[in-house]
Amino acid sequence: MRNGRPAARVSSSGVGAAAVARTSARGGTGAVRARAAWPTVGLLSLLVLLVDQVAKALVVRALPEGTSLPLLPGVVALTRVHNTGIAFGLFRNAPVLLTALVALVVVAAVGAHWLRAGRTGPTGWAERLGAGLVLGGASGNLLDRLRLGYVVDYVDLHVWPVFNLADAAVVAGAVLLLLTLRAPAGRGAR
Repeated sequence: MRNGRPAARVSSSGVGAAAVARTSARGGTGAVRARAAWPTVGLLSLLVLLVDQVAKALVVRALPEGTSLPLLPGVVALTRVHNTGIAFGLFRNAPVLLTALVALVVVAAVGAHWLRAGRTGPTGWAERLGAGLVLGGASGNLLDRLRLGYVVDYVDLHVWPVFNLADAAVVAGAVLLLLTLRAPAGRGAR
């Protein structure tokens, strides 16, 4: 005790608890930054979900199932397809349970990404963006499957299975997360 107050603890490195707390409050530790990042990830996920659902509603309103509207002839068209499988039409007529399981695996993979790095969540902009895209896209397709029994796909590149914004978000987010696994600390991931 000093001056009627308990003495500050000093770590083996000579840094006092108060200094560590100040550093943490400024975002000096990965755990604090990761916890602060979750609202950003959540908002981005909601934005992706909202844009995905609005796009699907517009396609459903404008195109009967199975019809196509060329945007750039021979390159890209809007083609309304009801996908009863998982991503890119794989496993057609898969039960909703399989889709829910795939969605859980996606969420678990995002969580495992940070656990592998010894953190509680995203700390850099690329990780936040990647997580928001993956979680928002997976949520959009899962919502379709639970609500409709199928996913509305509409982007037709003629050389790839018809897909939607949610699929593109999941793939782009996964690529970003994979790139952050390989990025050295402080390079692009922060």
